Amino acid sequence: MHSLSQAAPGIPAGVVSLAFSPDGKRLASGSRDAVARLWDPASGRAIRALRGHTERVMAVAFSPDGKLLATGSGDSTVKLWNPATGQGLRTLKGHAMTVACLAFSPDGKRLASGSWDHTIKLWDPASGKMLATLGPTPVQANCRKGIHALVFSPDGKLLVSGGSDYGVGAIRLRRGDTGEQVKTLKGHNASVRGLAYSRDGKLLVSVAGDHTIRFWRMPEGAPLRVVRGHRWLRAVALTPDGKTVATAGQDGDEDTVRLWNAATGKPGPTLRGHRRGIYALAISPDGNTLASGSLDETIRLWRLPKGEPFRTLTAAPK
Repeated sequence: MHSLSQAAPGIPAGVVSLAFSPDGKRLASGSRDAVARLWDPASGRAIRALRGHTERVMAVAFSPDGKLLATGSGDSTVKLWNPATGQGLRTLKGHAMTVACLAFSPDGKRLASGSWDHTIKLWDPASGKMLATLGPTPVQANCRKGIHALVFSPDGKLLVSGGSDYGVGAIRLRRGDTGEQVKTLKGHNASVRGLAYSRDGKLLVSVAGDHTIRFWRMPEGAPLRVVRGHRWLRAVALTPDGKTVATAGQDGDEDTVRLWNAATGKPGPTLRGHRRGIYALAISPDGNTLASGSLDETIRLWRLPKGEPFRTLTAAPK
């Protein structure tokens, strides 16, 4: 059911979110047609479609044990699924606007959801109980998109959020268990669109609408370097070894993925092939595969570290 042919049926309305399962054997995608999909990245086979949301699926996240898939949507809900069967397990309600990002704690006992309503909610994924509401972040009258990105530190002690305070980019460090705010990292002058945390817990990478990529030494949040790349940066991913950063954005009239040396900030290869905006990136747990999702209705797979293209997923599961 996969194809490299551009004539093949695409993923309806385009892909806006991606996540690999912890074992790397499944790739989840969220699309603007309100459907989440599961793929076999090794073969490119489309496995199943998960239907239940009524608006676009803005976020997808696997639990650390791979037994749950969480999806966040423009319909303001979070849904939990059994990825092995495709069964919908529960719907988490509480947000007032689009759920734009999701993150499971490393122990799998908490699920964080971030929304355009400028709040973060903590949930118990086992019961579906809401544990806490964090926020709201400061709002200006014409700024409706609040929280764009969430990531837990590898040890679970920090929950990091990226978004906008009065239109200026802000990264907040919070306690991973209670959500209590610890520190705000300032530097971006436009909304923070993506966050990536290194597996060793020493590096955080952020991208924002100000066309910059910022590197932070963690856990203290000290700024390391600023790199300019792309226009309209939309997504970021970091290899498990912390050596390579991937970013997605616009270069002139072209949408590309760029690879960067995380230690120096120096640019590596530019990956071309998508024909419309690239809104999602994910790197496999073994660090060998980069997935990019686009409004051109394709998911492209690239071999790392060089970024050679090797498969395009286009035939969406029914």
